[in-house]
Amino acid sequence: MTSLTSSTQTPELAIIPPETKRVLERLAKFPDVHVAIISGRQLDDLQRKVGVEGLTYAGNHGLEIKHPDNQKFSYGVPQVSNNYHTTGCPKEKWNRSCSVHLGTNTMLRK
Repeated sequence: MTSLTSSTQTPELAIIPPETKRVLERLAKFPDVHVAIISGRQLDDLQRKVGVEGLTYAGNHGLEIKHPDNQKFSYGVPQVSNNYHTTGCPKEKWNRSCSVHLGTNTMLRK
């Protein structure tokens, strides 16, 4: 498993380099190769960011999955608490999970 993008200051700035996208597009064309992209992003956002047909996408750390044949799976979880306060790092609250992007000088407290 590897990261598709470099670390960025904010999650919105993360983009897949063109050469990485070309490799994913080539891999998706092989009938015996199955590629899955797993991310903490929401499924729709993940598909938009990667933008390659023929891959399996797993958003929200695998709680939402969409296969190349458009078959979808969605796993329910209890509501995510919003009671964590972060200092010095971005926090994203999705519909099924939340992500805290830790960096240097970051404090997390409940």
